[in-house]
Amino acid sequence: MSHLDQRPEEPDDILDGGAVQDLAASEVRSETELTTLNAGAVKGLGDRDLTVRTANHIRIQHSWTAIILAFTFILILAASTWWHYHTVLLLYSQSKADVAQQLSSIFDKWFPVMTGFTGSAVTYFLTKERA
Repeated sequence: MSHLDQRPEEPDDILDGGAVQDLAASEVRSETELTTLNAGAVKGLGDRDLTVRTANHIRIQHSWTAIILAFTFILILAASTWWHYHTVLLLYSQSKADVAQQLSSIFDKWFPVMTGFTGSAVTYFLTKERA
């Protein structure tokens, strides 16, 4: 028998992965003990209110997200409309009316979707934080 066929001996203190250990009643912790962590005192903050700072930070992030979404959708809608009309004009000037009709049917489906997204983003931007 070669040394590759021999299995190394396992120490006696290592448990098999399937072994179950019984816990004494004193070792079982309640759910509140498991979720509460005392990290000690936090020093150097003075009388700053971190909850207000966090709420303001979240409000600023929501504002920037609304601005970016609104202007991105406006830009996409304007660019796609410009591209469509100029492409259709070019196709009609080259006497390719059948291709222009196919392109227009695609735009007829694209335009309502983009106006819905743009309208929703702009409405959210203009009415956010108003209750």
